[in-house]
Amino acid sequence: MPSAAITSSADMQGGPAAVRERLRAWAEVALALGEAAQASFVRREISEALGITDASRADLYELFVKELPPFASVYLSDEGSIGGVARSAIAGFYHVLGVPAPSDPDHLSSLLALLYSVLMKEADLHEEVAARSDVRLASVERARSVLTREHLLSWLPAYLIRAREIAPDGLSGWVSCAWDLASVLSNWDDGYAETDEGVGELASALADTAPEFVDWITTPSHSGLIIAPSDIAQAADALGLAPRAGRKRFVLEELITQAGWQEVRARLAEIASRQEMQFARGAEEFSSLRLWAAKAGRAAELLS
Repeated sequence: MPSAAITSSADMQGGPAAVRERLRAWAEVALALGEAAQASFVRREISEALGITDASRADLYELFVKELPPFASVYLSDEGSIGGVARSAIAGFYHVLGVPAPSDPDHLSSLLALLYSVLMKEADLHEEVAARSDVRLASVERARSVLTREHLLSWLPAYLIRAREIAPDGLSGWVSCAWDLASVLSNWDDGYAETDEGVGELASALADTAPEFVDWITTPSHSGLIIAPSDIAQAADALGLAPRAGRKRFVLEELITQAGWQEVRARLAEIASRQEMQFARGAEEFSSLRLWAAKAGRAAELLS
């Protein structure tokens, strides 16, 4: 059972060994949060360590189920939804490591649990090889680096920036702790491989039909935007509309039908500009956010 409290990033420096127990706690609490709709409680020592003692089940559902599901595939895939090729690629990473892939391999809890396992294996090998070189240790270190950079830091900082803005008050401590943990991971493995893939799709998407546009703007890997249901609700409220509840893509399509393309486009341009600035500020700490900021900036420019 995890016992180490997760504190500030300053308390977690010193390499993988210094944060293994904290990662174990994180994996457990992330699992509890991810199953918020079914979970009856989060153990008190875990909730205290992560600053969620004031969080209600409604808070957990609001952030982790309704607004921002913590699945990597939502933010990395070409579909902008849970599953698909992105999830399959992450599941393949488990198999490469010889670890059975869980049913939701791209969920934050699963990724943190896997990282914990990799760190434990790395620590064991360090003790075995001591000062001598060992191919197995180098392989595990590469696996840890790939897992951290490609499957966590590629989306988690952007996710947390939006969570900071959206999370209920009871989960503000969780967001702060999560940011600290991501910062530590970045200190180990900075150097996210940036690419312009997806940026060139902007102009054609904006010129196409409403459904294709909606697919593009609600797919974070294409638009660089993380559009949450509350963003659409606020835009509708500003336009004097009250769209019915449903999947955000359908609700956005309905909003365009009711208010007109130009009105909705102006509201989305404001959202894109705000997210560009948020991602750009965070890019000083997380290199992956430079690409998020670039895509969001292009989206804001074209929407305007």
